[in-house]
Amino acid sequence: MDRWFQIRTIAAIARHGTVSAAARELQLHRATVLRHVDLMEDSLGVRLFLRHARGYTPTPAALELASVVQRAQSDIAKIVTAEQIDQGSVSGRVTITATSLMAQTFMPYLAAEVSDTPSLYIHCLTGVGIEALEDGKVDIAIRIGQKPKIPEYVVQSLGEIRFGLYGSPAYISRNGHPKDVHDLEGHIFAGPLNDGPRVGPLAWLLDNVPDAQFQLRSDDAQVLSTLVFDGQALGTIPTYVADKAGLVSVIVEAGLWTAPLWAVTHRDAHRSKRVQFCLSAIKDAVKQRSFMDDLAVEPIG
Repeated sequence: MDRWFQIRTIAAIARHGTVSAAARELQLHRATVLRHVDLMEDSLGVRLFLRHARGYTPTPAALELASVVQRAQSDIAKIVTAEQIDQGSVSGRVTITATSLMAQTFMPYLAAEVSDTPSLYIHCLTGVGIEALEDGKVDIAIRIGQKPKIPEYVVQSLGEIRFGLYGSPAYISRNGHPKDVHDLEGHIFAGPLNDGPRVGPLAWLLDNVPDAQFQLRSDDAQVLSTLVFDGQALGTIPTYVADKAGLVSVIVEAGLWTAPLWAVTHRDAHRSKRVQFCLSAIKDAVKQRSFMDDLAVEPIG
């Protein structure tokens, strides 16, 4: 509100009856208080006070403004109290954003944790950028690749994702099994867009596979994985996903393709109990043996 400070000054004068008392309450100079009165009267085109030797008597317009201020301050106090209660409990909604593959990986673990906390609700968004942390639309972002460096973000390492180059049994049966990295000519690849992120295996693909062999491209990892599962192309897949899907490994070398995994929160929401509860569940997930073998190359401290 453009005139909030001036309206608050009018309310203080109406409450105390003198400029001096209002100035003391608001910790303003007397001249500033008088200027606020003049600005409001000029802006509204009405008289707000009747000046006399004993002080300032508020007009009906001033009393109405004072009532507005009182209601606003009461509403603000209720909002602050409710938020403090909410921040201090493991309840309410936590919104997480992740790629489709990461969401499929983490959501079952979170679901198991939430089963004993019926007042906590998890919403997972797969089409939202990390910038959604800024306006509170998202509480936690799970991201693969370069570490976010925005000062307002709290960034925690979850380990590294190991990838390999895979094909489905149907694709290998139809097109043959490449012997090594030098035997990829003639094969069809599902890969990223040329202007997409260059992370680990994606960078390797773009640097080592001719454009002509990328018959299928997408900016969505889930789409690329589906094309590999369906036998349409070769592609890079997280090893733990490929193993579960029964894919055939073409190139899987320890340390060749890894990408760091991060849990990112905004510092304003980071310490709330519900966010901390979910972060703890996410960290516990990557410590489990099924993750340690194939997803977390380095244990999380």
